[in-house]
Amino acid sequence: MTTLRPNGRQTPGTYPNTSSDNFIRGEVSFNSPGVAAGATTNIRLGRLPANADIVGVKLRTVTAFVGPATATLSVGTAATTYADIIAATSVAALGATVTPVAAGLQLDTTNELDVFAQVILGAGAPTAGRARVFIDYTLPGVQ
Repeated sequence: MTTLRPNGRQTPGTYPNTSSDNFIRGEVSFNSPGVAAGATTNIRLGRLPANADIVGVKLRTVTAFVGPATATLSVGTAATTYADIIAATSVAALGATVTPVAAGLQLDTTNELDVFAQVILGAGAPTAGRARVFIDYTLPGVQ
């Protein structure tokens, strides 16, 4: 028997685990630790469990990054570039994008993966800016 919580979703221990409420949400701001003019900063957003299938990715610039000549944000699990989930995207203007998961992303089937946002700012001290990242994922059900 499935036990439902008040919002209609299954309890955490109920199988199969096909609930769509698995997500990572992160926010990057102009004053996040390490974010500075001319710098590349990696900010950990969360962790994907082993066998996770990413089903949706969104990037929303809530407040345009003001000050630096350029401002880009990428998201991923692969060290150095962190761009295998969301490729480098300008966050210098307001907007929202729904991004398909980058081609060739191979999620680990045995290990959990840390997810990082990489912010690259050009010259000029940032005085404003905020972007949100949403990653929806699902886990395979138990048969």
